[in-house]
Amino acid sequence: MRKVLIVLFIIGSLLCSQISYAKRSKPDVISKGEAISAVKSELRGKILSIHLIPSEGPPVYKVKLLLAKGRVRTVFVDGQSGQIIRIR
Repeated sequence: MRKVLIVLFIIGSLLCSQISYAKRSKPDVISKGEAISAVKSELRGKILSIHLIPSEGPPVYKVKLLLAKGRVRTVFVDGQSGQIIRIR
């Protein structure tokens, strides 16, 4: 009985450490709505598309925006802080 309890304790400890690691390795990402709000606070226009793109650093949203007179801008938003990184 004691050996069974020791084995169960070891398995439980390993599972808890894996769950804890998985939570730490996934950064919190803002919602698409929050990214859109960040863009609209800087520029006026119609949102054409929004995608979460892979990056080596924090997650990044790529937002395409249709401005007046038919101009299209691409805005990159930090997926964790909601800060605008770049406007093209």
